[in-house]
Amino acid sequence: MMKLYSSVTSPFVRKVLVVGHELGLADQLEVVPVVLSPTATDAALNQRNPLGKIPTLELEDGTMLFDSRVIVTHLLTLSDKAELVLPRGKKGLLTLRAEAAADGLLDAGILSRYETVLRPEQYRWSAWVDGQCDKVERALRWLEENIDTTGSSFDLAKIATACALGWLQFRKPLNDRSQGEKHMELIAPKLFTWFESVRSRPSLLASEPH
Repeated sequence: MMKLYSSVTSPFVRKVLVVGHELGLADQLEVVPVVLSPTATDAALNQRNPLGKIPTLELEDGTMLFDSRVIVTHLLTLSDKAELVLPRGKKGLLTLRAEAAADGLLDAGILSRYETVLRPEQYRWSAWVDGQCDKVERALRWLEENIDTTGSSFDLAKIATACALGWLQFRKPLNDRSQGEKHMELIAPKLFTWFESVRSRPSLLASEPH
């Protein structure tokens, strides 16, 4: 069995778990909880992943894979349902582009959250927070225009977007910006309406942060 070093609140871990469920591989993933932060790493995890980050996947032969996209790529090789998650050809390329947009949104949102939650108040940089939140907003607007919310498919673009939206609702990083729209649903109304329609999907329910 593969070991997935993870945290229940990580959207990148959630993406891996959702892909695992969608591919029928969830029973091959042993979830190993790890508690860490940017200022408090885990010594055992550092031995497995030099970046000390999650998700990290340990294969049965001891090989370590890290970064959610690398892990997802490996899971796709293990299932005959791979094309449902990542289509072939140009459609697959555009799917990966959307995944990158959703992941980039999360990167910016997480950096903003670190600034407001972890940095001592007297050292916080509001312009930095606003800049990261601007990236979140631009990514939301882009995803609003580029994710097909009408079809029944649930490919990697939609998986990554759903995980990003779930994290945004869970952490609400835009609340900390000093300028700009704070209400995510007003920025991407179609996207959040779609998310409400799919959030009861078994793979999303099984990986919901708490």
